[in-house]
Formats: sequence, structure tokens, C-alpha cells
Amino acid sequence: MITVVQELEPAIEEFDPATEVEYSLAALPCGTPLIELPSFPAVIGRGADVDVRLNDIYISRRHCEIIAANGALVVHDLGSKNGTIVNGVRTEFSSLGPDDVLTLGGMSFVVHIRSAIAGSLNAR
Repeated sequence: MITVVQELEPAIEEFDPATEVEYSLAALPCGTPLIELPSFPAVIGRGADVDVRLNDIYISRRHCEIIAANGALVVHDLGSKNGTIVNGVRTEFSSLGPDDVLTLGGMSFVVHIRSAIAGSLNAR
């Protein structure tokens, strides 16, 4: 199911750890390193004050944040110079599902979602 982007912004909520879901990003093309996202919101950038720090000159100091909203992940671009791209489309807000590709600067990541109850949601 695809949610219209305009409906995502008001639905942003704090992450509920009781859902027992693990989120991570695996760098492409090789799948490593794996970046765990243990808490939300998770700010990604190259600055010293971010949750996930990436060393890429094309990534802004505070590039984007990943938020847990209604049981799903949402990426929000924080006004980055080079944009936040999901599956090849530049976006300000976008939902992230299993196997979606998130591109920031010159780096691309595949989204992994794993539920302790249901097993991996990345299997198709």
C-alpha cells in the first residue's frame, strides 16, 4: 500500500519499542556496513550532532531524519543541498518499506525491516 506523502507529515509519532521491530540500512552495492536504527527520530548527516554520521562530502551536516510513523518508517529531508532520494525519486517526505533504496549524496542504502514476531519483512 502506498500512502500519499501529504498524509505522512501529520501522522508522525514517537517510535513504540513494544512493537519489537528492528530497522537497519545496508550500504549498496555490497550490503555492508549495516547501520542499525535503534531509536527515532534518527538524524542522518555528516555533522557532529547527528545520530548516524556518514563521511561523504555530498551529504549535508543534517541531511535527513528517519521517523517511525504508524508502524512504518518515513524519511524527511532536512533541506539538504543534494536531496534525499527514495527509489530514484527526489523527495521531501516519503515512506520507506522493505528493500526500498535510500540515496543520500553519493551513498545508497537498502532498507531492512525485521520483526521479532513475524521474522524478516524483506522476504518477498
